Amino acid sequence: MSVWRIELDEMMSARIEGLARALGTSVTPLVHELLQSALRARNQTEAIWLKGIDEHTLGTGLFIIPDVMKGEIGAVQKIIVPDLTYEDCVRRGQAAIAFKWVPHTVQSYEDIMKST
Repeated sequence: MSVWRIELDEMMSARIEGLARALGTSVTPLVHELLQSALRARNQTEAIWLKGIDEHTLGTGLFIIPDVMKGEIGAVQKIIVPDLTYEDCVRRGQAAIAFKWVPHTVQSYEDIMKST
């Protein structure tokens, strides 16, 4: 398991525990694992992209969020944010429907913008 995956799991655990405290309840191990799996599923970053990066490696964040400007149920919009670290992308993606971090070594922001 990569260092990034461990840190992501710790961030999700802290978020789950914080939500439980706010609700005045506790989370059973099974519910905790289910919630953690659901949060992890939103992160669409390829695991191979995390090998060999460090906390300063920059990439592009792609976020799918609800499009509240449209009247249709389930409408979404894609937001593309340049020059994010993986950690920053994960933090920003916590409220997204789905998100992905693409390191600049895989594809540049400019190339991503051309392909969307």
